[in-house]
Amino acid sequence: SLAPRRFRPALAVFGVALALTLILLGTWHLGAPEPPSQPARSIAVLSFAIDSEPNSTYIADGLAEEIRVALAAIPETLVIGKQSSDYFEKWNASGQEIGDSLRVAYVLEGKVSLKADELKIWSRLVETGTGTEIWHQNFHGTWQQFYEFQRELLRLTNQTLGGEVVEGEPVADAANAGTDQEVYLLYHQARALIHERTKPSLLEAQKKLEEVLRLNPAYAQAHLGMAKTYLELARFANYYGEDWHGESRALAKPHIDRALEIDAGLAEAYILQGSLVSYYDWELEEQSYRQAVALNPNLAEAHMELGIHLCNQVYSSLACLYHLEKAYEIEPLSVDTAGILALFLHYVPERRHEIAPIFSTLRTRYP
Repeated sequence: SLAPRRFRPALAVFGVALALTLILLGTWHLGAPEPPSQPARSIAVLSFAIDSEPNSTYIADGLAEEIRVALAAIPETLVIGKQSSDYFEKWNASGQEIGDSLRVAYVLEGKVSLKADELKIWSRLVETGTGTEIWHQNFHGTWQQFYEFQRELLRLTNQTLGGEVVEGEPVADAANAGTDQEVYLLYHQARALIHERTKPSLLEAQKKLEEVLRLNPAYAQAHLGMAKTYLELARFANYYGEDWHGESRALAKPHIDRALEIDAGLAEAYILQGSLVSYYDWELEEQSYRQAVALNPNLAEAHMELGIHLCNQVYSSLACLYHLEKAYEIEPLSVDTAGILALFLHYVPERRHEIAPIFSTLRTRYP
């Protein structure tokens, strides 16, 4: 085993530190490699642009993420993850530039405007190779009509990618949230706070998720949000040697179990389950990560966790690196995935030459 279990958090930190150091120092500097051609069934769903209304942020972020999750279920389709897709939020890049960077054939983009109860959404699908707009779809209506628009966006995108279209199939999160605007906004506000990963933001996320579950106890994604919040708080407690580390982890389990009761097909639930048992049940941890990958092959976190787990147990370049490379394919602009992949490539002498192109890409995007 390359990395004993008790050093696993340090492993992740070291991988990211390695990435940042190499970017800054220019180590392994080679010319940018010739990028591979984009798979025909590949897409990046960018964060939708917003107006000045604060709640537009959560609608835009939620809409993009829910479409990503739903499209990820299409077999043999590459769907770029949130972190790499969000990179272009502040850059005025063309569809062709985004396609070259993320190695995708299509980009879905749009804008959200919310004024009182009036919701407007503009969206379009662009073929990256030529910059051609394949279709555009606009929405102007009330919140009650919002989910039907989500379904139509999914249907059109699915059809373009060549996936099987199931009429009436709901967008993933809409099935849980129903048509309640308050629940939807509270949940996505909590998600944004969890992504900040600070103790104050996590405690605030916890309060919002408690309110969500009071309003809708059967909202599976909110249960997962609570579990993730408790596990992140447990990491803070463990780092600072605080007594409530074990208690916080224990509080996560009922929410994971409840989410799986509501929907046994939630890949994210199995990632959290694997993380929960990683200290004492390595067999269940591996089973959980494998189940997550089986349910959603486009979930970078599932591949990353499984890859690290396999590296920690019995180092096998085939099994371990396969999943780390899949995580990098889904999140090509993530310093985390790049750093961890580079770390383990370094332990395989015949593959060390592959590290240079990884950091060449990152240096280009994070000058």
